[in-house]
Amino acid sequence: MAENIAFEALASSQNFDRFISALKDEFDKSNKAVITRDDEIERLRSEFDLYKNAYKAVDAQLVIMRREKEEAQLSAEQAQLLVKQAERELEELKESQGKGRRVFVLLDGDGAIFVNELISRGQEGGHAAAQRLLRSITEHLEATLGSGTYQVWVYIFFNKRGLTETFGRAGLNTVKAKFDEFVLGFNQSAERFMMLDVGKTKEAADAKIRVLLEDEIRMPHTVRIYFAGCHDNGYVNTLRSVITAGFKEKLVLLRGYSDMAAGITELNLPDYTIPELFRPSKITIPTRKSISQLPTEDLPAAAVKVATPDHEASTPAVVNGATTASTPAARAPSPETATNRPVATVKAAGASYSTALLQQRRGSIPRTTSPEREDHNSDRSASPTWNPTIQKKKLNHNVPLSKNKPPPCTLFYLAECKFGDECKYGHHYELTPDDLEEIRRNAKKGPCPSVNKDLECPWGDDCCYGHVCPGGPTCYFYKTRSCKFAGANMHKAQKS
Repeated sequence: MAENIAFEALASSQNFDRFISALKDEFDKSNKAVITRDDEIERLRSEFDLYKNAYKAVDAQLVIMRREKEEAQLSAEQAQLLVKQAERELEELKESQGKGRRVFVLLDGDGAIFVNELISRGQEGGHAAAQRLLRSITEHLEATLGSGTYQVWVYIFFNKRGLTETFGRAGLNTVKAKFDEFVLGFNQSAERFMMLDVGKTKEAADAKIRVLLEDEIRMPHTVRIYFAGCHDNGYVNTLRSVITAGFKEKLVLLRGYSDMAAGITELNLPDYTIPELFRPSKITIPTRKSISQLPTEDLPAAAVKVATPDHEASTPAVVNGATTASTPAARAPSPETATNRPVATVKAAGASYSTALLQQRRGSIPRTTSPEREDHNSDRSASPTWNPTIQKKKLNHNVPLSKNKPPPCTLFYLAECKFGDECKYGHHYELTPDDLEEIRRNAKKGPCPSVNKDLECPWGDDCCYGHVCPGGPTCYFYKTRSCKFAGANMHKAQKS
């Protein structure tokens, strides 16, 4: 019995060992499998990271390629547009060459003024001026650029009111009366010939000419531009700009007056003169006194030469565009003298103005006092007769007029100063038309004493002082009740 029990125990022990050994073998196998699996997982993780990095690189490259594709498409579209534009310009060039090479004639009509003989012929004279201009330009083109078909455009910008008033002040009554008909005839002469009134706005003609010059000279089908503004230094910067841009060979100066502005002369551009077409010099206005008796606000400075008393004897008279020597002219009497002779004729530099004409313009007997002096009970004597022996002074143009010592007397040059030699302002300056125009503009910035008191100005439109505030209804000082223009109607909107 005991033996059986021992045998069974031994057998159980051996089975247990075998079971444990088998279990250990299974554990070892499982452990190896786990280790193998972990190694595989690590390897797979490494490969995954590698693929992930590779994917990111490919994705970034794809983004770059997409951007490059879009830029390439945009460049292709732009290239197509450029090709179409080039084809269009080529077609336009072929078309323009078929019609003729384009030539522009740009004239500042306030300085390039047709001769009296042509304007006096009215509409027929306008046709003749256009034909003479076209014939001369064509001959010059063929002589300098060779024969061919040229398409000539002519633009003339001018201040119609200013010019006609200038003709009237110079005694050119026939020219003044026929000017409208002359403009009509010129405009009817050809489809591309245009005389255009730009009004009295300052530098209106200059602005239009500058734009046309800068735009047209850059066009490939424009072979030449004739520029007739040689009297005005204001064009110098524009001309220098197109010269710097490489278009000097397309520019020719067309002379109006025989003398050119100094700044334009320095540009050394070729010039051309058409005989007997434009006035060789500015229109001569008889005397300073005559100017002061007539409205001058629209007088274009480019067209005017003032014949002062001490130059009248040697000033050439311009008749029908030709210059002839004039005899010494009688000096215009003062308004005081004129009022003592009700229908006396006032003669100066070959032109006559009657007191009847002065009365018609002013609506009364010519004034013997200025607006300013009417507000002062001065007992000073009247201005002395102009004395040509007094040496004239030259203005210092480096400072404003008011800074000259003494400043020019506004009343002496625009109306009548009764202070004579006792006046604290200057009476003996040698003034140019531009100086007179500046004095006139400055005077308009001061209020008229009569209108400032809500009284009727006896000088009317001839008054040298302002009847309306330059600031108009929007004047800052008017809103603060501190404007020197105190009259009731001096801040109303000006009628255009």
